[in-house]
Amino acid sequence: RDKIKAKVVEEIDKNVNAKVNFGQISFSAFSNFPRFSVSLHDLTVEGINKFEKDTLVSAKEVRVSFNLYQFLKGHKMEIRAIKLIEPFIHARVLADGEVNYNIMKPDSTSDKNTTDKKLDIKIDKWAIKNGRIIYDDKLQKTYIEVDGLNHNGSGDFQQDISDLDITTQISELTVAYNGMKYLNKKKFEANLQMEMNFKENKFTFKDHNFQLGDFKFGFDGFFKLLK
Repeated sequence: RDKIKAKVVEEIDKNVNAKVNFGQISFSAFSNFPRFSVSLHDLTVEGINKFEKDTLVSAKEVRVSFNLYQFLKGHKMEIRAIKLIEPFIHARVLADGEVNYNIMKPDSTSDKNTTDKKLDIKIDKWAIKNGRIIYDDKLQKTYIEVDGLNHNGSGDFQQDISDLDITTQISELTVAYNGMKYLNKKKFEANLQMEMNFKENKFTFKDHNFQLGDFKFGFDGFFKLLK
């Protein structure tokens, strides 16, 4: 366990320009069987330089799941699911345009042969339990606060055509622009199924419903990304 924790810290330091800490690391092969889960508990990500002591992310638990059999056979470790438990995300944009979430170091392997990389991101399930998000943009004078966020999503982004399923509940949603509040602690819910056609860059609304406060609404049709 100590060796794995040390390796995790080492890899974080290689890839992130921020102070990252967590309390302990745990493992499970039961909750997402046959996937294997690794959890970081009491995670915090703090900024540096202008954002010294500024917490970008904190979470009671961050759980990542992957196919253990594929990994043991010597294949790439495929990250297939992520779950955030009680996360707090505070994204900031200063008046000069500098942001506190630009913390990833440049990829030193971008111009090299990467066929031997041992990690592959193929997320098909993700979840947030009791989250809180603040987006504070001084440049665009925009403020968004999300409290009591519970979210589940699934979709196969490796296929040309697949369905995206999302359920979201927000206890309190606040949106302000240029000093004026357009939404103040409103309840929001969304249940969405959308067909994703990556070959045509076309996304079609299927079964879905949205609710903002007491107002229920939906969409009929699709949107498409043009060349």
